[in-house]
Amino acid sequence: MREQKKTISVEIEPLDTLFFRDGRPFESGMPAQGGLPMPQTIAGALRTWLLRREGVDFGVMAADIKKGDSFAEATARQGTNIASIGRLEFRGPWFAKGGERLVPLPATIEIDKKDDNIIYRLDPLEYGLPGWKPRMNGLLPLWRRSRKPAGSAKGYLTPTGLQRFLAGGVPKPDEIIPNEEIYVYEKRTGIGLNPKKRTAEDGLIYSVRMLRLQSDVTLSVDIVGASEDMAICPNEEDVLSLGGEARKAIVRRAASRWEWPNVPAEKGSRRLILLTTPAPFNGWKPPALTPVAAAVPSNIPVSGWDLARGGPKPNRFAVPAGSVYFLNETSNLSNSDQPLCTAEDAVLGWGAYVGGIWNYA
Repeated sequence: MREQKKTISVEIEPLDTLFFRDGRPFESGMPAQGGLPMPQTIAGALRTWLLRREGVDFGVMAADIKKGDSFAEATARQGTNIASIGRLEFRGPWFAKGGERLVPLPATIEIDKKDDNIIYRLDPLEYGLPGWKPRMNGLLPLWRRSRKPAGSAKGYLTPTGLQRFLAGGVPKPDEIIPNEEIYVYEKRTGIGLNPKKRTAEDGLIYSVRMLRLQSDVTLSVDIVGASEDMAICPNEEDVLSLGGEARKAIVRRAASRWEWPNVPAEKGSRRLILLTTPAPFNGWKPPALTPVAAAVPSNIPVSGWDLARGGPKPNRFAVPAGSVYFLNETSNLSNSDQPLCTAEDAVLGWGAYVGGIWNYA
């Protein structure tokens, strides 16, 4: 009988700008719009790093996967240590600033258009609105008690701001960190090269948008597994390749596992869940969830390169992090250590969430 799974937190510190391609085509004369790192990209980088340390034969593994093996089955064919890597699960990534994890602002947070220090919170309106026509499963409208004009907010919540939000409150201004204090985008222009002639190719000029994290910002990830499998994760600092162009980053174990804010659910309290990583649900919500209201921004396209199969992954659409689902008092939430996604998506870190409480507006 395998023992209960354990979790370690790791930090990834980029040594250069990073490039994470989106799902749009990229040809000569077209800009490549790099964006934020997706769970599958970070999980793939960590898997590749660990596999290389153990001397995996990538050619044999790729052949086994093409024949129909799962990733876990293919790694199990190459020895005990490599089999351990195949059983590991990942959560994240999240940005961390000064050692504290940040989460994208909930989609229910708005900021006054005339005063950035005035913050509003949207919650379900108990009796709906005159003329309100719920088109999807009888959902209630979201509402705030103010007539002042406000708009959606961008940025990240600090742990104290997240705790306040999950407890049913409104984050304070200093608990919201603007995007530019976390990362900036930098545009670069390049030209294609002919490797045989060692000359520039005519007409192959391109531009890319690179991601640069601020000096005190890292990526934070959890690795989950049985203790005998976790032993494969080294204690010493190392270097891995991350994202497009194989940019380098330092990876190290965090001093301790990150603990998310805990908001106890009293009997009869209404629960909400906040997505902290994107989730490809094949729809706007988890199939097993029946919310009474929801705040879900536009889906984001998800693709990527399958190193084992040597080809692109199929394009999908994911619900973005920051989406909020309001549940009734009878809802049974699973442990937030278990993502809302299933199968391989859960293993790679899609659909991570934290739970809180809410009250009618």
